[in-house]
Amino acid sequence: MKHHFLTGVYRDFDPSRIRRETRSGFWGLEVSMLRSIGEAYRLTDFAWSSGLRIGIHYPLVEDPSSVNCPHAMIASPNRSVRERALAAVEKELRLAKDLGSPYLIVHYPKPAVLDDRLDWSDWRFARKGETIPANSTCEEEQIEIASDVLPLLSALSTEVGVKIVIEHDILHAWHYLRLFPKLLGENPNLGFCIDSGRLHLQEHTDPGFSARAFLEAVSAYISNVHLWTVQLGQNKMGGHHPVLPSLTAEEGWADIGGLLSFLAEVSSSKTATTPGVQPELFVTFEHRADLVTDEDLAICYSWVRRSLGTPNQVDAI
Repeated sequence: MKHHFLTGVYRDFDPSRIRRETRSGFWGLEVSMLRSIGEAYRLTDFAWSSGLRIGIHYPLVEDPSSVNCPHAMIASPNRSVRERALAAVEKELRLAKDLGSPYLIVHYPKPAVLDDRLDWSDWRFARKGETIPANSTCEEEQIEIASDVLPLLSALSTEVGVKIVIEHDILHAWHYLRLFPKLLGENPNLGFCIDSGRLHLQEHTDPGFSARAFLEAVSAYISNVHLWTVQLGQNKMGGHHPVLPSLTAEEGWADIGGLLSFLAEVSSSKTATTPGVQPELFVTFEHRADLVTDEDLAICYSWVRRSLGTPNQVDAI
């Protein structure tokens, strides 16, 4: 399997920061929530001139006035809200095509469904309305919405020629036990992004959720990974700490070593079962590199590459 390594660029285009956070062999930058479309074009030009490419995480440019920023409400129980959100995703997908991005990441479900029996106090939410209580909907409605939305996204992805990648948000048991494995299988040209920090928080919020069992159920569809970690009880401080082998599960950090081992197994399995085809996995360091020293940042990158079995891989433009 070909592993493409990226660093996340969120809100600010800072060339000096990008130079610090990228390494030889990195595929590119995953970009989200920039200040303006002009900044997006300047960043794209900078990336290509630096031998880097871009992937896009919805939205490319922030719009505080929009109900669909920072997330498109594509799973809203309100059909008109859902349709406007899908139109926003289509607009973004065509922009991704123009800028040369091979994928567009979109969170699902949004709004997220919160089981009101659980304690969500360690989670951060960007704005009011991005979650709904589970007692305001039901599994049948969530299945109906997803059965409507995911095929539309799949068809749109095929039409535009840019892969839409579904990134799991907070998951209700309806989603992680049944809905995601079933509907990803029915829409195989959609990608799926796992988020290491969110899996960690979910596992310690919901006693019924097993990150390992969920990953095994969706392993065939994983195309993207967001890597970051957080210590339990500290997520309200911002999260997105770089992953390091010294940050252990015993101290409340995510079990990143276990996740990397699982991904290495999946990569090996996919390579063995697709002879003549080189499967791809986009691995984005979705972290705040300013939280660590240059030495620790080097340790982070080396550990991840080594754990995935690609210590010396170089991506060619």
